[in-house]
Amino acid sequence: MKLYIKCGALFIVIMLFLSALIWNRYQALCFEHLKMREAAFRSAYASISNTFRLVSKTIVDEVLQQPEILKLVHDVVTSEGEQRYHARGLLYRALSPLYERVSQHSVQQLHFHFPNNHSMLRFHLPQKSDDDLTPVRPSVRRVNEQHSEVHGYESGCIVTGFRHVYPLSYQGRHIGSVEVSNSFQQLRHELSAYASDFRFQFMMLKTELWGKLIAGQQELYVASLLHDDYLCENRQTSLYQHFSEVDDVREPDELLSRLKNNQAVQAGIETGEEFYIVDSSAGQVTSILFHSIKNTDGQHAAYILSIHAEPYLVSLRLSALVQLMVSMAFAFVVVAFRIKNVKHRAEKKSARLFLQTVTNHIGEGLYTTDKEGLVTFFNPEALRILGYENSEVIGCNAHDLFHGKDLQHQQKGCVILNTIMNEVTYQQQQAIFVHKNKCEFPVELTCTPIRKMGKIVGTITLFHDITQRCQQEQALNHTQAALKQANLSLEKLSRIDGLTGIANRREYDQSIVMLWKMASRRNEPLALLMIDIDHFKAYNDTYGHVQGDDCLRRVATVIKNNCLRPEDFVARYGGEEFAVMLPNTSLEDACRVAQRICRALEREHIPHDGSEQYRIVTLSIGGHCVYPNEIENVENLVRYADQQLYLAKESGRNRACFNCQK
Repeated sequence: MKLYIKCGALFIVIMLFLSALIWNRYQALCFEHLKMREAAFRSAYASISNTFRLVSKTIVDEVLQQPEILKLVHDVVTSEGEQRYHARGLLYRALSPLYERVSQHSVQQLHFHFPNNHSMLRFHLPQKSDDDLTPVRPSVRRVNEQHSEVHGYESGCIVTGFRHVYPLSYQGRHIGSVEVSNSFQQLRHELSAYASDFRFQFMMLKTELWGKLIAGQQELYVASLLHDDYLCENRQTSLYQHFSEVDDVREPDELLSRLKNNQAVQAGIETGEEFYIVDSSAGQVTSILFHSIKNTDGQHAAYILSIHAEPYLVSLRLSALVQLMVSMAFAFVVVAFRIKNVKHRAEKKSARLFLQTVTNHIGEGLYTTDKEGLVTFFNPEALRILGYENSEVIGCNAHDLFHGKDLQHQQKGCVILNTIMNEVTYQQQQAIFVHKNKCEFPVELTCTPIRKMGKIVGTITLFHDITQRCQQEQALNHTQAALKQANLSLEKLSRIDGLTGIANRREYDQSIVMLWKMASRRNEPLALLMIDIDHFKAYNDTYGHVQGDDCLRRVATVIKNNCLRPEDFVARYGGEEFAVMLPNTSLEDACRVAQRICRALEREHIPHDGSEQYRIVTLSIGGHCVYPNEIENVENLVRYADQQLYLAKESGRNRACFNCQK
């Protein structure tokens, strides 16, 4: 049975090892594949972005930087009123044919700006101008301040896009800036042309975009199905169709809805960094790359999602399953061979069992006997311990030669005989062996039957001298007894207040519960006195803490000496407070004890100049007497006694106040 358990464990280990190798290879191939996807997307994205940038640069250099165009821009900047409207119209007519051509391909917006960052002319919305772009368009402000180009993604007050903003100058004078921008739909169109089997989704950070939009533009966007903090372009609006090239794009709404509940996706989006995941929840394996888009300030502002079905990953999974099945078959063959080999070795082991049993116990005294108890082998250590020569013991009866008459032998018989008869191993913690010189000494022994071909042929006995251990055990017992006595003394000290010599607060907490239960069982009254030294702080301030400690000791002695019964319990409650528990004591008797304590302390006549009323040390005592029941408890007893103590102080001190409740 054990063999099959071990082989089963071996099978599990082999399968775990091979499964780990297969899994790691599968993971590595998936990772490599997805990294290639990521690299390909980045390359395509960078290529298309650079193409857009070159197109915008060409438009600016070949058309917008021409002297006649710059002259028109200069006229708009330097004119006002009707003249500005007229100059703006001339600029629009001059460039409108160009905008109509390029907007059909890659350009979404052509937008001129004043040097003060106000809108000069939007070709996509010419009726909207002169609004301040400073709060919503950092790229425009940077170009007008630094007179250098700015390229990148940026949201705006009407639409969002990938901006290319260039400074404009006329005759050495800065006259504003011009922007050529591209929409995500144009970027998606180019990406789809590069990879037609991919789907792309653009989602923008709501906090970066929403506050910039002017009235009527919010309908361009809808909440993202993937995350509440992001927006997507609304493909159903006429504004979207006006600004974006409409193509047949299948929106992955069902996939995005499922991913909204994916914790890994939500955690990745929260970081604002690039990441990718693989989704197979709908029976189809799909990879989704989240590409982070930075704005012109270098901060995360949007994600482009590259979505692609992954038949290659499916094939990798099938391949891993096939490899796992092959590994299982291999592990089964290995285990079967192992079982056969172990059984063959077990057959050989029985022939060597006697020799191995002897040689494995050479470290201590060891001897073997046959079924009649005659010695057949003595190792050197056994000869040394017993003082015999090998020739003196071989063939002799071990029991007669060196076994002593110990208690176990007298009660249960010879250990060798018992081992042979019962066919079990016997252990004896302390037996008596006899040295050759007739000296007895204690040993610990184990007697094991020797089997050959399934039959008992003798015994093997392993023993060692335990004289020193017995001496150590006696010394240990003596030490433990002394330690137990010391612990009892420490336990007693832990319950005594070190200053006053009476019980401390710990002993009080335990004793009051015990006395309460005892009074409850016997239906007897239990009285508690809470005692406080009057004006003790003033005493310490007047005489010092050393004499204050002496005062506490004298007060404790007075209280203890006036609680006359053995069962009366006195403890230091804390500071200058004491507690007295009086079992089986009525209210009248408790009053008498309290009065006796007060009068006894007055007779001590301990000076107290800090007490203006009495000039000696006095006590205030609050007492409560109760018959314990299910309604009352220890906390109420202490609280009532403490209330009476407070009443005694309020009534002029040096007195006792009581309350009783049955």
